[in-house]
Amino acid sequence: MNYNDFKIMHSEIIAFFQIIENDLKWIYSLMHVGNIEKNYDALENKNLGYIIKNLRELDYSDNKPVM
Repeated sequence: MNYNDFKIMHSEIIAFFQIIENDLKWIYSLMHVGNIEKNYDALENKNLGYIIKNLRELDYSDNKPVM
């Protein structure tokens, strides 16, 4: 693998993580009580770890976790 191939693959991986992060923000926003758009906007500056942690807590809040 040369450096240009590495840069392309690295960029693609970062893009995939950003897509996953965005999807998880929408999932959290839909599951959380309140306005979906306000919930989503509140996550604007949050990272992937924060979103996963809060999504897991929300999932366990009804004592019937899916994750």
